[in-house]
Amino acid sequence: MDKEQCMLEARILQAQGYTQLQIAEELGVTDRTVRTYLKARLCARKKPVRPSKLDPFKAFLEQQLEKNPSYNGELLYGRIVAQGYSGKKTVMKAYLAQVRRTMNNQAVLRFETEPGRQAQVDWKEFGKQWVDGHETKLYAFVMVLGYSRMPFIRFTTDMKQSTLLACHTLAFAHFGGVPKEILYDNMRTAFEPNGEGVWHPTRRLAACAVHYGFVPQRCRVGQGGTAHRLSGPQFLGPN
Repeated sequence: MDKEQCMLEARILQAQGYTQLQIAEELGVTDRTVRTYLKARLCARKKPVRPSKLDPFKAFLEQQLEKNPSYNGELLYGRIVAQGYSGKKTVMKAYLAQVRRTMNNQAVLRFETEPGRQAQVDWKEFGKQWVDGHETKLYAFVMVLGYSRMPFIRFTTDMKQSTLLACHTLAFAHFGGVPKEILYDNMRTAFEPNGEGVWHPTRRLAACAVHYGFVPQRCRVGQGGTAHRLSGPQFLGPN
């Protein structure tokens, strides 16, 4: 667990009434470290770094590793060079090593979770539809419980962060509780990279997590998949 995640969990535990000593025991750190976590600025923004020549090709590399984690680096280098990459091979190899470490460390159990532990959130697009006499883009906020696979769905006309957070409140009311952790399928209104390329919850999502007491987690690329498990009788109509 990285420092930002520990800070977030410390604040969640504090909001739940845990003492500083109890938080230290839960996180496996010292009392002094917890005090530092609670005083620190949550999700503080860092100075941006220079763009890398590899940036436009990172999504492609991640997709290839999702298909085959042991994909030969030399072959991948040749493929991105053919696509226009002009940077160093060592930069690409370092990034591949980073992605592989992340894949190994984030082996998320989404289908065997115990009750109340986990939910997954995603957006689905439905193209343009007629809403209140006007043609507009229609989206669906989807939250699915990991154990029961019970879904909550809310139709919206945008995917703004304020809409995302409002839908969380509606979902928690619908389920009658809050899961311990929530997975997000690669949405920038939930997670954003800091200056070092590490993804963390946005400030507003972090504040929401502290308020309700859940831990936000980011899915690995290609790890989504809630839509195919939604069943007709549970589908909630637009309001």
